[in-house]
Amino acid sequence: MSALDFGNQKLSAGQIQSIYPFPLLDDLSAEQSDIDNDIQILLDWLQPVIPQYMAVAQAQDVPLAKPRHLRQTRSSTQQPKFETIDPKFSLSKYKEPSHRIKSAIKSCLKNEEDHLKLMNVYINSVNAQLHQYHKPMEKEFTFIDFINFIKLLNHHYESQIDHLNLPSTVRRLFNNRFHISLTSYLFEKTDFVAHLTQFFQSNLFFKSTLSKPISPTMTLNIIDIISTLVTIGMSDKLNEIVVELSISRIKDFTIQLSSGIWNRPLLEAINSFIQNEIYPNFSIVVSYTTESNLTDTMNHIYLYELMKLAHGELISQRVQEIYFLVSAYPNSEIALKELHTCLSKFKLDQNSLKSNSSSSTTTTTASSFLPFYNYYSPESQNEQRGQLVDHFIDECRKHLLHAGVNTVDVMITYTRTIKSFLLIDPKGVLLDKVVRPIRNYLKSRSDIFTKLVHGLLDTSEDNKLRDLAEQLYNSKKKDSSSSSTHAKKKMYVNKNANEDCHDLNWTPDPIDALPDFKKEKVTDIIESLISIFDSKEIFIQEFTNLFASQMIDARDFDVSDVEAKLNLLKSRFGKNSFTTLDVMIKDFKVSREINGAAAIQFGILSHLYWSSVLDGNTENNNDFKWPKLMDDIFKRFQDKNSMEKPGRTLKLVPSLGRVTIRLELKSGNREFQVSPEKAAIISMFNEEDNELSVEYISTMLKMPSYMVNEGLKYWVKEGILLALTPTLFIVDDDDDDTF
Repeated sequence: MSALDFGNQKLSAGQIQSIYPFPLLDDLSAEQSDIDNDIQILLDWLQPVIPQYMAVAQAQDVPLAKPRHLRQTRSSTQQPKFETIDPKFSLSKYKEPSHRIKSAIKSCLKNEEDHLKLMNVYINSVNAQLHQYHKPMEKEFTFIDFINFIKLLNHHYESQIDHLNLPSTVRRLFNNRFHISLTSYLFEKTDFVAHLTQFFQSNLFFKSTLSKPISPTMTLNIIDIISTLVTIGMSDKLNEIVVELSISRIKDFTIQLSSGIWNRPLLEAINSFIQNEIYPNFSIVVSYTTESNLTDTMNHIYLYELMKLAHGELISQRVQEIYFLVSAYPNSEIALKELHTCLSKFKLDQNSLKSNSSSSTTTTTASSFLPFYNYYSPESQNEQRGQLVDHFIDECRKHLLHAGVNTVDVMITYTRTIKSFLLIDPKGVLLDKVVRPIRNYLKSRSDIFTKLVHGLLDTSEDNKLRDLAEQLYNSKKKDSSSSSTHAKKKMYVNKNANEDCHDLNWTPDPIDALPDFKKEKVTDIIESLISIFDSKEIFIQEFTNLFASQMIDARDFDVSDVEAKLNLLKSRFGKNSFTTLDVMIKDFKVSREINGAAAIQFGILSHLYWSSVLDGNTENNNDFKWPKLMDDIFKRFQDKNSMEKPGRTLKLVPSLGRVTIRLELKSGNREFQVSPEKAAIISMFNEEDNELSVEYISTMLKMPSYMVNEGLKYWVKEGILLALTPTLFIVDDDDDDTF
């Protein structure tokens, strides 16, 4: 128990216990005095009497027999026994003491010093008497027995002290020390606190609220119990118990309600539970344990603290689920927004709450009452923000940042992390922390460039990174409708210097921001991914390779789709970032004009700008023998080009070409678009009626064996050829095939 003030003196339970060496009433009566008879009369009347536990249990139901007051005399060494209730305990008001007792009081208590001396030894005697009865009480007393016991004792000593005409200071001293002694005895020598906690738990939090009681009698009984305990100075203990029970109930309710539920609002249900189920009981107890009447402001503060506690519990629940919340985005968007509300609401409301208080005393009273006043303080809020970050990073390392997860899935989680944490903390402080390990890990993935480039340009439903592709296309639409395209190319949007001055909801950056935290907010996830790497050149090269392959496969040199995608990229990377691709597209446009409607068309590529494609084609891939018809056509085209553009020579790269062939079989005609080497291989079977070997085809076409094998496998798969042996093939039809 806390110390109680008496003037300049503080009295604690320990100090009360340490008073045992002081004299008892029996010691005082043994002193020689001229008024020894008066002292004896007074002491006989004051001698402490403790109601025996059985007598207390019988007090409500059993009529009192003729009382027989047995007490310990000065000469007796035997412990007192009480076979029935002292008559004083059975009366609502004491009878006036006799004239002789009043005379003794006047004779012995002439000044304040006499009163103080008597009170010191008297309270010590009461304390000593109390501690003799803890064993039977601990085993036999029910909670109601304890309450009756307290009532009887309190009534007895208050009534007795009334007739001593003590000065107010001495009276306060006695009351304080008597209450400390009684509560110390109850707390330390009995199981009273357990009984009290169980009573409140059963009657306040798991049956019905006081605002909607089972019956008026039940309500009055609870209030009577609270009032009785407040009378003996147990307000702090009652507050502590009701707060602990409230916290436990709120925790259980919040966890049960919110665990795994992310797609519907929960805060309204939690707040309603606090207002309707917790606070009515809570406020009843507080109204009796608070010295002054509860004002509207104090009620608001208590309700505010209970809700803050519930929101703190919701945050703790979401901390444990944060990785899966992010992985489930956008299905978890509601839960993420409510997490933001919990992390920011009470921080913003704190100053408003204090400014609306009628006085500083009111706020101080409310805050000092609640053991959980600092349960969700700004410090604990920052601690929960830190736990949120740490737990998410730990879960990422466990579930995401390892070789068992493919690069696309890591990028998907990265984009969801950005979107999710911007909902939780729009300033981006938490986001800045959680994305760092993901960004560092993505740097180690060698295929991220290819995956990202393909993901950005693929708008099909099968593309897992389709969100990025949509963002790329949508950003082009926005840029076309805005004159300030330059600002949209940045990953971060810089705040106007005067913007904060006009923002009524502005708050300073959280103190948990890292030293190198950038104050700007992430607005472009594509740029955020690209910014992981020191240079954009590697992405530009990957885009170039991809577009080059798409143009090689394009029919009739139609590069309109490639050109449209390139314009999208230029709006993001800058117009001068793709000069190589500009030349490559121009080559195809020129080739289309030169060829016209010819049956065999040649694309003229500028060697310096197509080096990334041409370098992958070795001489062995391009030096095989062509069918004579195609070879003659190329030579005529080559001669014509040399005449029109002196000094420039053309070299055939057949491996980059596409050939459309039509095969006539008994089963019907079939058309294929294949690479030149596959066309050359199948043409061999048009000239020969018998089966052909890999070695024979390789010799005749001057083609590497591995290229021949790949071509033959393709035609077997298409059902055109039949493999007689691993190295011997024949047409799978009686008719010859032609192209």
